[in-house]
Amino acid sequence: MRFPILAPGLITATAGWAATGWKKPFSTIAPSLAYRINNWLSVGALFNITTAYFNTQSAVKNLVGPDGQISYKDTAPGIGAGLGVLIEPTENMRFGLTYLTHRSV
Repeated sequence: MRFPILAPGLITATAGWAATGWKKPFSTIAPSLAYRINNWLSVGALFNITTAYFNTQSAVKNLVGPDGQISYKDTAPGIGAGLGVLIEPTENMRFGLTYLTHRSV
């Protein structure tokens, strides 16, 4: 008996088992807004909408007759947010910090 080994973003097929097409591309839209509080401090926020696409195909080995095929396609939405701070202590130096919430896709 043979089993394929699955890893994120990859399918490793064993001999006698044909598998192709593990893909998880995604698209994200993240509108943002920022406000300058004073000469050295700015704050910002964003809201992101993500869509992930899953598509896989595999050959199924039959004991009798021709081999079969299986195909699966799906999409999954996800939402998240972020907050940021930009500090400019001197005219030539800036640094920022961003916090992003967890997204389950």
